[in-house]
Amino acid sequence: GVFEAVRDKVEALPPGASCRDKLTVAIETHLSFTLAENYFAPANQRLSAQVRGEIRPRPTHAPRASATYWRRLRGGARRAGEVRRDIDLSVLRLQILGAINWTMEWYKPGKRSIEQIANQLATTVFDGVAA
Repeated sequence: GVFEAVRDKVEALPPGASCRDKLTVAIETHLSFTLAENYFAPANQRLSAQVRGEIRPRPTHAPRASATYWRRLRGGARRAGEVRRDIDLSVLRLQILGAINWTMEWYKPGKRSIEQIANQLATTVFDGVAA
């Protein structure tokens, strides 16, 4: 369901929303779904890497559709001049999703909101951390 949630929230943005806004909403929605709405995600994340390749379930259409959608968002950001040309977009996707997925390990409800964490991740992706 995370792909559908991300797509629906991004597509609900007003016409003319920047690619940065779209990626920020995608990050927040994915993070929210992962942390607050889906008890399967943490178990899946922790256990899938431990399953041997020959018995690991094959990916369904949803991961491919999700990867294609994220690729479209990243590509749009690059074409709009919002992501530098020297950034490998495939690695960027893995970095964003890795950061989101790792959040399951340290997130504690109440200290920071999911929106705050998502906005910091988006700010770090687009603006970096240098002063």
